[in-house]
Amino acid sequence: MLAILPTLNSLRLSVGWASGRMALVALALALALVVGACGRATLTTAADSPSTTATGTAQASPTPSPSPSYSPADLAAAQQTATMTLKPDGDTCASGSCPFTSEMTTRLANPPIQGVNPICRCQAPWSNATYDAEPGANGIVVHVVLVANGPAAASSSQAHFDLTVVSQSGQWLVSDISCTGVPNSSIFDPNPPLC
Repeated sequence: MLAILPTLNSLRLSVGWASGRMALVALALALALVVGACGRATLTTAADSPSTTATGTAQASPTPSPSPSYSPADLAAAQQTATMTLKPDGDTCASGSCPFTSEMTTRLANPPIQGVNPICRCQAPWSNATYDAEPGANGIVVHVVLVANGPAAASSSQAHFDLTVVSQSGQWLVSDISCTGVPNSSIFDPNPPLC
């Protein structure tokens, strides 16, 4: 900065006071822009920069959301909640005693499919059930396989469900039931299929 001052003084003397003042203002603005740009410099890595498509348009890279972390005790509690909902003895929980979120309770008060058990969307009782819990995007997903028996059993003797279980106010509650691997099979879909 000190090296610039003699140059400014000579500039002021050679061009006159009005033009020198304008040059000084222009120089001050240029200096402010340079200093301001230096203060805002950021380091961009290849992972941070947007990708470019074949058409040359920039697209932001998707930011992965952190995966929820659940303890083995959480997974066991979610699995226990699933066993209270789709019981291993071939029954479902009784209305009013089911470990459901308020949204699930409201949805099942007016079941989407008539003539079947609204919880399992099935007609046949089952003789065996298996449960396997794992972390999911919206809670813990408990994969349930029901083995059907009796005359009402369809040609396929198994039904596969995913129960989404969440913790609310210290309780583990079922927030959704869908058919494993079947798109648009959430209990909240307008026309969910039988599993």
